[in-house]
Formats: sequence, C-alpha cells, structure tokens
Amino acid sequence: FENPPLNTAQCIPSRPKLATGCFRENYNAQKHYKKILKSNDAKFNQLIYDLVKGYNIETTIENYFNYKGKDALNFGAGLHLNYINHHAVGTDVVIPDFGHVNRYEESQITFYLAPAFVMRYDLANWLFTSSIGYGPVFFRNPMSADSYRITGSSISMGSHFGIEAGYKLSPSLGIGVKLSVAGGVVKSMKIAGETVKLKEPMSATSWMISGILSFRTK
Repeated sequence: FENPPLNTAQCIPSRPKLATGCFRENYNAQKHYKKILKSNDAKFNQLIYDLVKGYNIETTIENYFNYKGKDALNFGAGLHLNYINHHAVGTDVVIPDFGHVNRYEESQITFYLAPAFVMRYDLANWLFTSSIGYGPVFFRNPMSADSYRITGSSISMGSHFGIEAGYKLSPSLGIGVKLSVAGGVVKSMKIAGETVKLKEPMSATSWMISGILSFRTK
C-alpha cells in the first residue's frame, strides 16, 4: 500500500485501526479484545494474542526501618523499576478498517520508576514481601505496516502493586515467584512532534508473573 498523508488531527480513532495511517489505539487492551478486536482473519487474531504476551525486567531496592527479624511484620521504603516489552509480527494480515498488509510489526514498551512502600514477613526458610507505589510511566509504541513506520509516546502517572513468596537458599540469597501489576492510563500521545489527545483512554498496564532472585543484607 501507499503511505497516506500524515494528519495528526485524525491520528487517534475511537477504535483500533490504521485507516488514517497515523496511529491506532492499543491492541493490547485485553478487556476490549472480545468487543472490538475480534476479526474474521485468523492471522490478525493471532497477532493480537502475540502482542498480549511479553517479558518483564523488574528491580526493587528496599530498606526496612526498625527491622524486627523473623516471625514479625517489617515495614520500609524502596525504589521500584519495571521494564515491560510486548512485541508481535504478522505477515499477510488483514487489518480491520484498513485492509491487507504484507508485514505488520509492533512493540509496546513501558518503563516505570517510582518510590515504593514495602512490607516483609520472615519465617525460618520462607520470605513473603509486598510493595505498592506511585510514579511516572513512560510508554512507547513503535509500529510498522509494510514501508510505513510511526512511533507514539507518552508520559503519564501510574502505580504498581506486587506480592512475592520466596525460599531462602542462604541467609543472604533467595529465589521466589512474584505476582504484580504495573502501569497506568494513557490519555494523549506525542506523534510526529505533535501531542494528540486520545478519544478514549488507553491502558498501558500489564499483569505479570515473574521469577525472582533476591539478595539481602539482613
């Protein structure tokens, strides 16, 4: 296909599509999938499912006040970081309201950095922690459809919450599993140097199950 003229005033449709050639809303909005993202094209549906999957790199630095030791609930503060990347590639795909695309590729990248309130409960061999925080969410959404490429970006405020269960391999080292959610809501995007307000807010939130390696000094 040919690249249509860039008109950022019409870049954000009310539903996910590429009809303006500018930008579409988040295909990764899972709650809207069955309502507006289902199509008769199996390759498009597979593209959506692939975009829901991704990977997460998470780091939390914690400091506990008045540490009480084992069999006690301890409170503290920390710094929490998430890097979340969703990526999908589709070939010979029919995009709703747009048409046939030989190759479509998209990434949805979220970077979250915020202070956190943390809690920790120690047992002899097990460690349970939780954290909650609020801070900036940096969202970037590069896409390409055949020869056409465009990137949307935004900075908004968001939050995170996580709970972790860990096993102590030694007094200073542990492994575990963590269930967490991080991200926020995007209400406007910067596209081709212009800030465009979305007709409908877009979710930039991810739910994650992560393997954890923890290091402790006490």
